[in-house]
Amino acid sequence: YIESDFETTYKATVHSFAALGYTIEHSEKKTGVLTGRRETKTTGRTAYAILVLGPLGLAATSGETEEITIFVEKGNNQSRTKLRIQMIIGGKPQIDPVTVDAIWVVVQREAMLIKGLSVPGGLSKNYKMLEKANLINVRE
Repeated sequence: YIESDFETTYKATVHSFAALGYTIEHSEKKTGVLTGRRETKTTGRTAYAILVLGPLGLAATSGETEEITIFVEKGNNQSRTKLRIQMIIGGKPQIDPVTVDAIWVVVQREAMLIKGLSVPGGLSKNYKMLEKANLINVRE
């Protein structure tokens, strides 16, 4: 769950696509669906994957085309939102843990910034790790 309302989470998810280098191919706010595509960047992905996942991180880096669909869904109350993530990498359905982790970090951070909240230290640290690994395309 993202501890934020649908409107804020949807905006934060759109920003995460841009920040992580995805070209948005389809966006339908009414249904909460966003789809995008990018060519992976193996250098930054490898560094981040190893930092976060250890040796298993090497298996999560490929350099292929990634297609992603995110479904932003209202939670049981107005202050929670669910994200469902589906991916196709190199033409095959699969989930890349590096990308999923990066999406969660960016969406949570952006939702807090949109609402004017302070970003907690741990989340800020994770975002800076993404920047150092050159996985974030947008600088503020």
